[in-house]
Amino acid sequence: MSTLLLTGADGFIGSQLVPIIRSSFSATLWAGGKTDYPSTRVSLTEPATYPAPDVFDPIQQLIHLAAMTKKVNPDHTPPELYRTINVDGTNILLSWLDAQPLTHILYVSTCDVYGAVTGEISETTPPAPADPYAESKLAGENAIRAYAERRGVPWAVARLGNVYGPGEGAYGKFIPAVIELAFSGKPIRIHGIGATRRDCVFLSDVAVALAWIAQQRLVGIFNVVSGSAVSLRTIAETVVRLAGSASDIVFDSAYGDGPDRVFKPSRLLGSGWLAKTALADGLRAEIDFQRSLCP
Repeated sequence: MSTLLLTGADGFIGSQLVPIIRSSFSATLWAGGKTDYPSTRVSLTEPATYPAPDVFDPIQQLIHLAAMTKKVNPDHTPPELYRTINVDGTNILLSWLDAQPLTHILYVSTCDVYGAVTGEISETTPPAPADPYAESKLAGENAIRAYAERRGVPWAVARLGNVYGPGEGAYGKFIPAVIELAFSGKPIRIHGIGATRRDCVFLSDVAVALAWIAQQRLVGIFNVVSGSAVSLRTIAETVVRLAGSASDIVFDSAYGDGPDRVFKPSRLLGSGWLAKTALADGLRAEIDFQRSLCP
C-alpha cells in the first residue's frame, strides 16, 4: 500500500477526503488546526513545525490541498498573504520532500485560474487569473510542475470548479447565502434575470475525484467539474422549494447577468470518474446541514 501525504486534512475538502484516502493508502495527514482523527499540526510557511523526515514511512505520493483561500466576496485579503502561503509555503513543502521517494504529486488548484473567460472552458484554455488568489494558485501549479519535472516525478493538477456542500458557509459563497435567506424568509436578490450559469460540483464528488487521480496516478491538468451548468435562478428556486421557504426571488435590473462558467467535458470524465450527485440532492444535504446549525 502506497504511503500518501495529505496536506490540509482539516479543511472543507480535506476533511471529506480523509476517510477515502485512509481506505486506499497508508495516510499521513497534515493539518493547520485540530482534527477528529490522528494528524500532525504543520504550518506550511514555518519549517520549524515540519516533522523530521524519518518520523513517517517514506512518502511516495502527495496530495497538496493546504492553501489560503478566499473567505468573502469582495475579497480584502492582502495579496502578499496569498503568495506567502500558497507559493512560498508550497516551495518550503517541496524542499522538505526532497528526501522522500515520491512517485506521484497531485496539486489541488482552482478553475479561478482561467479568469473571466467567455465560452466553454477546457484544460487547454489559457489561464488568465484576475485576482491575487487565482494568481497565487497558478504560481503554485507552476512550482509543482517545475519541481516534479526536475525530479522526474509524475504530476497532476486538479482545478476545482464551484464546489458546494455542507460546511461551505464559512466561505461566503452564493449557495449558503441563498439558504440563509430562505430560512429567514427574506427576499433573495439576484443580478440581472438570474441567467448566469455555474458548474456546481458536490463536495463528496470532488473528494472522490481527488482520490481517483491519486489512485490512478493520472498525469496532467484536470478540471474537476460536474459537466452540467445551471443558472443562478435555478439554484435559488431549488433552494426555496427544498427549504419550504416563503422567500421571493427578486431580480435586480440595475446589474446585468455575469459571465457564465461552462466547461467542456473534462479530461477527468474520460478517465473513468463521474460526478454522481444531482443538484437537488446536493442542495438538500447542504440545507439539512445548515438547518442543523440553527439554534
